Amino acid sequence: MSKYKIVVIGASHGAVAALERIVSALPSDLRAAVFVVLHIGSSSRSSLPEILSRAGPLPVAWACQTEPIMPGRIYVAPPDRNMLLAQGYVRTVHGPKENHTRPAVDPLFRSAALSYGADVIGVVLTGNLDNGTAGLLAVKDCGGITVVQDPNDALAPSMPLNALRHVAIDHCLPLDEIGPFLMTATAQEIDKPDPPPDPANSVIRLFAIENEFADDGLVPQNRVEEIAIASALTCPECHAVLYKIRDERAPRFRCRLGHGFSAKTLLQDLAAAREDALWSAVRAVLEESELAHCLARDACSKDFQLARFLTELADRAEDQIGQLRWVIASLSDLIEPDHTGAAPEIEA
Repeated sequence: MSKYKIVVIGASHGAVAALERIVSALPSDLRAAVFVVLHIGSSSRSSLPEILSRAGPLPVAWACQTEPIMPGRIYVAPPDRNMLLAQGYVRTVHGPKENHTRPAVDPLFRSAALSYGADVIGVVLTGNLDNGTAGLLAVKDCGGITVVQDPNDALAPSMPLNALRHVAIDHCLPLDEIGPFLMTATAQEIDKPDPPPDPANSVIRLFAIENEFADDGLVPQNRVEEIAIASALTCPECHAVLYKIRDERAPRFRCRLGHGFSAKTLLQDLAAAREDALWSAVRAVLEESELAHCLARDACSKDFQLARFLTELADRAEDQIGQLRWVIASLSDLIEPDHTGAAPEIEA
């Protein structure tokens, strides 16, 4: 274990300015290594290291594969790579996405908790849905400190709110108090680093197997079944069977290829698929109506009975279109409003 703290920060929508304010409060002699995951699109241009370098005195750079972990530095997860921590070094892997994102918050938090236990401080900032909740559970269960931005202070409050609902959070702080808190919490050198979490513990074992999913390889079927049960759902990414993780505190699902989903993200995916299917039905019925009207016009002078039948068919189809549009409008009210995906591109 290290003689300094490990700070992991996860954020999404509206987080660039929030990260700048936190970094500006950190001293140049910070006794911690700081790791940041911001949800950005896999192909997005990002100048986040340059932005954070200008915000405070600490050096900031993209994390690199097998790079040593040093205190007084900020490591940023590169686009389209998950950032994982091991004892003494960083890993960046093109592993499966979690909640449709890569880099993702939860793999960083989980790997940090498993490698550094009570020496970890996990921080969740502004963002949509419930990213970071499962990762904070791992930090808490492994003895670390959990921090969330005050939802009233967040541009997108869902990530902090969901963490507060599912995790026993140690500190809920306004944004401007998070930097000073980190400075105080990491000020003392650790004389006797805490040992890593006990791998024999059933909860720790669950997180350890989940951590294997974040890597590039497949997890054997028997390992999956140790921590999850097969569901009737399919993976939105690859359409494989989804398994429900045996952790009711933060319901989540995984497929054998490693794609992970919180319950909220999966519910959002199913709602989007339902709407797509309903609009496909609207299109099919609309085409039926237009064709029936066209054929009715052609039949008017030749076969009155056929023309009347086709007109009635077209009228029924138009009624069905109205009903389908009403269903789409009424069901959309059930979708949580903060369903944006990755953060926009970040430029200097």
